[in-house]
Amino acid sequence: MTRAVDTNWQRIQTNTFSNWFNNKLRGNLRSDAKVTGRVEDLAVDLQDGLLLIRLCECVAKPKKITRFNKKPVLKQQKMENITAALNFLKDQGIKFVNIGTEDIFYGNMKLILGLIWTLIAKYQVQLTNRKMSPKKVMLGWVNALMPDMGVSNFTTDWNSGVVLSALVDHIQPGLCPNYASLNPNDAVENCTRAMDLAEEHFEVPIIVDPCDLANPMVDDLSVMTYISYFCSPYSDRLITWVQKKIPHCGITNFTTDWNNGLALSALVDAVRPGLIPNHADLPKAKSLQNVEHAMKVAEERLGVKCLLTPKEMTDPEVDQLIVMSYVTQFQTATLQALASQCRASGIPDSVPVGTTVDFNVDSTEAGEGTVDIVVRKPNGDLATANVSIPSSGRHDVTFTPMETGAFEVIVCLNNDPIPGMPRKISVYDFTKCTFSKPLPKCITVDRPFDFSVDTSRAGADKLDVNLTDEVSGLALPVDASRDENGLNNFTVTPARVGKMVFDVKFANTKIPGSPFTVTVCDSSKVAVFGPTLLSGRGKAGQPIEFSVQTKDAGDAPVEVEAKGPTAVCAVALSKKEEDPTTFSASFVPWQVGNHQVNISFAGAMVGDSPYTVNVSDPSTVVVYGPRLLSGRCKLGEQIDFTVHTKDAGDVKPQIEVKGPTAMCEVDISRKEEDSSVFSARFVPWQVGNHQVDVNVAGQAVGGSPFSLAVTDTQCDVVGLPSKATSGVPLTFQIDISGCGDAKLGATVQGVSGTLTPISLTEREGNSGLYDATFVPSEIGTSTIQVTLNREPVENGPWSVDVTDPSSCVFTAKPPDEIQRGLPTQFSVDTSKGGIGSLEVQVKSQSAHLFLPVEIQEAGSGIHKVTFTPTDVGHLSVEATWAGQQIPSSPFHVSVCDAEHVSAYGPGLASGKAKVGRPVQFTIQAKEAGDGKLKVVARGPTALYAVTLTDNGGLHDAEFVPWEEGEHVISVTLAGTEIPNSPYKLVVETISDPTQIEASGDGLKTAFAGEETLFRLQGQEEGLIERGMFECIAQGVRHNAEVELRDLGGGAYSGSYTPPVPGAYLLIVKCMEKNIPNSPFKVTVFDRPNPSKCVVEGAVLTTGAALVSKKPVNFRVHTKDAGHGKLTVTVASQSGASVKVYMAEDGGGTYSYRFEPELPGRYTVNVRWGDLHVPGSPFKVKVWPPADASKVNAFGPGLNSCKVGDMGEFSIDTKDAGLGTLLVRVHGIKDAFKIQLETPDDKNPRFVKAWYSPAEPGDYVTVIKWEGVEIPGSPFEVKIVDENDRNKKQDIEVMSALSDSTVNEDSQLDVVLSSGDRRKVTPQHFYPPMQSRGYQEKPRKQHSAERSGRFSVDVTATRYAGAKMKMTRKTSEPGPRRMTADDYIDADHSRPYATSRALTPDAGEPPSVLNDSRERRGKEKKREKKGKNMKRSTTDPTDIRPYGGQGLQPVGMPIGRPAAGYPRAAFSRQVYTPGMPMSVLGHGREDEVNKKKKKGKKKSKS
Repeated sequence: MTRAVDTNWQRIQTNTFSNWFNNKLRGNLRSDAKVTGRVEDLAVDLQDGLLLIRLCECVAKPKKITRFNKKPVLKQQKMENITAALNFLKDQGIKFVNIGTEDIFYGNMKLILGLIWTLIAKYQVQLTNRKMSPKKVMLGWVNALMPDMGVSNFTTDWNSGVVLSALVDHIQPGLCPNYASLNPNDAVENCTRAMDLAEEHFEVPIIVDPCDLANPMVDDLSVMTYISYFCSPYSDRLITWVQKKIPHCGITNFTTDWNNGLALSALVDAVRPGLIPNHADLPKAKSLQNVEHAMKVAEERLGVKCLLTPKEMTDPEVDQLIVMSYVTQFQTATLQALASQCRASGIPDSVPVGTTVDFNVDSTEAGEGTVDIVVRKPNGDLATANVSIPSSGRHDVTFTPMETGAFEVIVCLNNDPIPGMPRKISVYDFTKCTFSKPLPKCITVDRPFDFSVDTSRAGADKLDVNLTDEVSGLALPVDASRDENGLNNFTVTPARVGKMVFDVKFANTKIPGSPFTVTVCDSSKVAVFGPTLLSGRGKAGQPIEFSVQTKDAGDAPVEVEAKGPTAVCAVALSKKEEDPTTFSASFVPWQVGNHQVNISFAGAMVGDSPYTVNVSDPSTVVVYGPRLLSGRCKLGEQIDFTVHTKDAGDVKPQIEVKGPTAMCEVDISRKEEDSSVFSARFVPWQVGNHQVDVNVAGQAVGGSPFSLAVTDTQCDVVGLPSKATSGVPLTFQIDISGCGDAKLGATVQGVSGTLTPISLTEREGNSGLYDATFVPSEIGTSTIQVTLNREPVENGPWSVDVTDPSSCVFTAKPPDEIQRGLPTQFSVDTSKGGIGSLEVQVKSQSAHLFLPVEIQEAGSGIHKVTFTPTDVGHLSVEATWAGQQIPSSPFHVSVCDAEHVSAYGPGLASGKAKVGRPVQFTIQAKEAGDGKLKVVARGPTALYAVTLTDNGGLHDAEFVPWEEGEHVISVTLAGTEIPNSPYKLVVETISDPTQIEASGDGLKTAFAGEETLFRLQGQEEGLIERGMFECIAQGVRHNAEVELRDLGGGAYSGSYTPPVPGAYLLIVKCMEKNIPNSPFKVTVFDRPNPSKCVVEGAVLTTGAALVSKKPVNFRVHTKDAGHGKLTVTVASQSGASVKVYMAEDGGGTYSYRFEPELPGRYTVNVRWGDLHVPGSPFKVKVWPPADASKVNAFGPGLNSCKVGDMGEFSIDTKDAGLGTLLVRVHGIKDAFKIQLETPDDKNPRFVKAWYSPAEPGDYVTVIKWEGVEIPGSPFEVKIVDENDRNKKQDIEVMSALSDSTVNEDSQLDVVLSSGDRRKVTPQHFYPPMQSRGYQEKPRKQHSAERSGRFSVDVTATRYAGAKMKMTRKTSEPGPRRMTADDYIDADHSRPYATSRALTPDAGEPPSVLNDSRERRGKEKKREKKGKNMKRSTTDPTDIRPYGGQGLQPVGMPIGRPAAGYPRAAFSRQVYTPGMPMSVLGHGREDEVNKKKKKGKKKSKS
C-alpha cells in the first residue's frame, strides 16, 4: 500500500512530518530512548488508527478518545479507529477537505501529508486565523525579528544556513555572532551548527536533516514546521522584554493581555514617550477604540504595522504568533517623521510683481527629517529662494517674483508634502492689462456690445469690470467670461440712450485709463425719407434727395455714403436749422447702374440701409431687326429682333405686341455672350397691323412704337406627327384664320392610292381653326392634302408613316431564370409592324446599368437579340418598334449562378443513411441569386418529397427514406445542376423491435378517468407514420385506446385513459412483435382522496412552539385515502426550500422531519395526489433557541433576608428566546417557598418572585432557563433570625490530617461559633458553600485537603458536651425536562405543553404537543432511576402551593399570564408524583419513604 515518493521535496516532507509525529508521541527523537510506537512509514503505520489516536490525544491534551479498538485485527476495526480519530479532530474545530477513512487506511500519501500539515498548523504553529496563511504569518514573524535578513520564502533562503544562524543569534544574542560572515557554500556545516545550538539552548528538536535543509528542493512546509519550534523560546524572551518596558501592565501572554488595548498603548508610549500620554487613563471597556488608536499611532509615528485588524486584536482567541510579530517590531522601532505635524505660515495668495514674499516653516513637532522647500516659476523652472534657519525646526524663506503668473511653493518633510502643499501664489501686473480693441465712442441701445480685456501678461489675478449709468449712477449688469489664453470677454446690453461709465480693475487696482465713458444711442429711432431713394430707381444726371430724422435716437453723428458701379458719388449732408435732429442729403448719379447708399448712425446702419438705386439712361437704347424695321411680314412668320442696352445701365426692356384684336406673346431672353443684348421674337397669328412697344425704365426707346403689317396666303397644319399607329385615331389642327372665308378641305391617301376624307370640325369661338381627325388603316406612308376652295395650299402636302407595333411578336422568348455568364437569345418578328426600327434595352434593376445587346436581322422581318448577363440579380428587357412598346414588353428575367451553390452536411458527407431516419443537409445559395432551387431525392422505386427551409440564403434540406438501396439526390438552380450534383446515398434499415425500451409510471399504475403516460425509446424515427406500432390497453370488461406521438430522435410518447379501476394489460407491438416486457400489467386505482389524510404533529397549530435548529417531527396517515403519491415540502418566509426527511412507518403512515435554520414563519405543504390534505398548507412560526445568558435575575432576595420578612427578586427573560424557567432552593425543609407571578400582562417575560423565610440558615437558589443556569446562578442566600441565633451555627474544622484520608468514622475537633468544642464526623457536614455541585450520595472518604467551613444543625435544647445527633444533608435531584403530562387543562381535560413552551405574545395559549415515544422512554427511565436513588426528597403531593392569581407552577411557559391557568390547576390533585416544582424543600427521609408507596398508584394514573 506504500506509494513511491519520486521527488526530493516529497521525501523531505515525508521525513519531516514523520519526525514531528514521533516527537509528539515520545517527546524526543534520540535513538536510545525507550518508546513504544514509532512511525516508520506513514502509509502503513497509520493503518490501524492507534498511532493516529495517540497523536490526537497528545496534541489535544487533556482531551481523550475513550471509545476505540485497542487491539484492532479486522479491517472494520482499524477503519473505526481512523474514523474515531477524524471525528475527534472535527470536534476540535478542524476541517478536512477530500480526506476520509479509506484514504488513510489505503495509504494515500498526498492526503496523509495534508492531514498532518493541518495538525501542525493547528497545534504546532497554533494559527486559527483563516484569513491569513501560516506562511504569511511566519514570514511576518521572521522578518519582524530579523529585518536585516529580508527573508522572502521558506525554501531557498534557508539553504545556506546563514538565516538559521541569524535566527539563533537574534533569539539569544551571542550564540552565533558571526552569522553575517558565514560562507554560504558551507551550507550543510552552517545548518548543522545552527541546529545543534538550537537543540542545546532552546530544546528545538532536529526534525529536518541538515542535508535536507541545505537541499534546494526542500519544501516550505518542512522548513515552516521546524522553524515553528523557535516561537516558544523567543516568546519567553519577548515577554521578558515587554515586562521590563511596561512592568505595571503584568503581561504574561500574547493573546488576552492585549485585547483591551491598554498594554499596546502603554508599549507605544514606552518606546517613544509622549505618543500616548494618557494611556494610564484609558477605559478598559472601550477595547476596540483603544486598540485602533494605538495601532494607528504605532504605524504613523513608529512605522510599526500589524497583519491584524483592530477588531481581530480584541479577540481573546487572537493568534499569538501574529501578536508576537507585531510586538517584535517595537524593539527596533524609531520615531518616524510626520509631515502632517509640519506647518507653513505667511504665504500670501497674491502679490504684485517685484514684491518680496516672506514666509516660515515650523517642523519642531514633526520629528526628525529633512525639510525641502521649493519655489517654482509659472513655466516650471526653479525660482531663487533664500532659506535661513534661525532655530532648530524653523525655516524662514524669502523670494521676489519678477514675472507674472502662478508661482508654486512646495514644502516636503522626507519627500512627503506637508499640509496645504503645494501652495499657489498669484503674481500680477495690472499695467499689462489692455483692451483687445479700443472702446467705441458710441454703442447701440438694446444691442449686445462685446469688448475684451487681455490679461494674459498681467498674471492670474481677477479682473473686475463695473458699469454705471452716468446720469443715475446705477450699476448695469455685465456678462463676463475668461478663456484659457487670459482673454476676458464682456458683454453689456444698454437699456436706454445716454452715457455709460466703464470702471476696470485688475487685482483691485484700476488699469491705465480707467474709467472710460461711452455714449449709448438707439439707431432704431432713426427714420429716412425720400421717394427716389425709397423707390430704388433713378436717372443719370438727375439729383437724388432724401432726409434723415434722428429725434430720440441720441447724440451721435450721421454718415451717408453713395457708391456707383465704379466711383463714389459726392453726398451733400447738412443739419436743418429749424430742426437739429433732421439731416438733409443729396447726390447726383452720373453712371448708369446700381448705386448703393449707406446711411449709418453711431456706426450702425439705419432703416433699410444700405439702399440700392438703379440708375439708367433710356436714350441710349437701340432696337435692331430687318423684318421689324421693314414693317411687313407673312402671317405666322416668326419675327426676331434685338434690343441693345449697353449704355443704358442694368435694365431689362419691356416689349408688347398688339395685334388687331389680341396681344401677341413675346419671348425675351438675354444673350449669354453679351448680357446687354436682349433677343425678342414673336409670331403674328392675325392678319392686319401690329404695334410693337419697346420701353426701358418706364420710357419708350428711340423709334418705339414700331408698326408691322401682317398678311397670309397659306394655312397652318399644327400637331400633325410624323408617325402614326394603324387603327389609332390621329388628330391635328388646321388654321385658316388668316385666309379669309375660304372653304377648307382635307384628304388622306394610303400606299394603295385610295383617298379617304378627313373629318374637320371648326372650334367654337376660334374662327378659322379646325380639328382634323382620321384613322390610319394602311401600313406605310400616308399623304395628307389640305385644300382651300378645293385648291391645295402652298405649304402642303404632309406625310405620315403608319406603323403597327401590336403586330410585332416574340418568336423565342428567354426563360424566366437564366445563368450568369451564359449568352441568352430571343427573337422578334416585325414583318407586320410596318416602317420602323427595333430597339431593345436590357437593364439591371439592382445596379441600374444597361447590358450590351446585339440585334441581328435574319430576314423577313425576323430579328435575333443576344445579351450576356454579368451579375446575379434581376433584369428588365424592353423592346420597342418605332418607339412604341411591342406586346409583352417589358418582361423580367432572374439571373442566377449555380456555380455559387454548394451542398454539405452529415446527410451527404457519409454517403450512408438509415431507413426512417431523416437525411439532413444544407444548401448554401446566398450569392447565387433568386433562381428556383430544386432538390429531388430518388430511391430504387420511390420519389421523396424534400423539405426545404430558407434561412436567408441557407436552405435546410431534409427527407426521410423509407426503402433500402441506393438513392440519388439531385440539386439544381434554375434547372442547372450545382457542382458535385447529383449525390449518391446508400440507405440501410435498422428496424428491430427488441431494441425498443418502454418506461414510465403508466406501465405499472394508473388512475381511472385520468390520462396516463408512458414513453418508448427506439433507434428509428417515423415508425408511427409507417404503421409499425400496435398499442392497446385491455381490461377485464373495458379497453382503453392508446395514442402515440412522435417526439423525434427515435422517442415516442404514449397515453391512454382507463375508464374504470381494475387490472389491464398494456400491449405494445412493433413490426407485429411485442417489444421487451410487453404486455405490461397495469393496476388502475380510484382517484386519491386527500380528505381522508390525517396529519399529526406540531404543524397543526399556528401557535406551535418551535425553535430554530431543532428538528420538527410530524406524521401523515394515508391509510383510508386511497392510492396516491404523498408530497411534503417546507418553505421559509423568503421562499427558500427546506430539506425534509421521511421515514415509512408502515400501514400507510409516514414520519417526516425538518430542521428550520433561522427563526421566522414557515409554510408546510402536504399533498396527496397533487392535492392539499385538510389544513394544508400549514403555517408555523419558529422562534430563536433558548439563551440562558440573556436571562437577568436581580433583587435583594437573591442575597439575604430576615426570618419573617418578605424577600423579593425579579427575573427578566425578554431576550432569552423560547425556554422553560425553573427556580429551585436548597436548604432546610419547609423553611420557605418561592412564589412566582407575572405582574404585567403586557410584559409576560418579566417574572416577579417572593418568599417569606421561617428558618435561618444558608440557602442556595438555582435559576435555570431551559435546563441551563443563568448568569450568577446559583445564588447564595443568607437567612438570619435576630431572635434565635442558636438554631444554626457554623463550625470550624480545627484539625485535618495532611497526608492521610478522613473517613466517615473519623473524629474531628470542631468549635461552634459560641466557643464550644465538639467531636464530629465528616458525614455530618454539608458540602462547602464554595462548591456549586451537590452530591447525590454522601462521600465515604474526605481528603485532608477538604478542610474548610462546614455547616451542622444544633437545636436550641442541646447543651455543650451533649451527644449530638447529626443529620446528613444531601442535595435534591436536578430538574428534569417538562412533559405534556405536567399540566392538566381543567376545562378541556387535555395536557398543556410545557417543554419549550415559550411564546413572546401575551395571552397566546401553549400549543398542544404529542409526546413522542422517545420522550416517554426517557421519562420512564428517569422515574425508574429516581426510585433506586437513596436520598431525601419531598413528595410533591405534600406541597400545596398557595392558590390565587399570579402563582406560576414549575416550568411555566413564560409569555402566558398566570391568570390564564385555572385555579383548580394548583390544587393537590393536579400534580403527579415526580413532577418538578419551582421551589423544592428538604423533607425527612422516613416521611419520604412512607409516601413513595402511596405515590406509585398516582404516578401510574
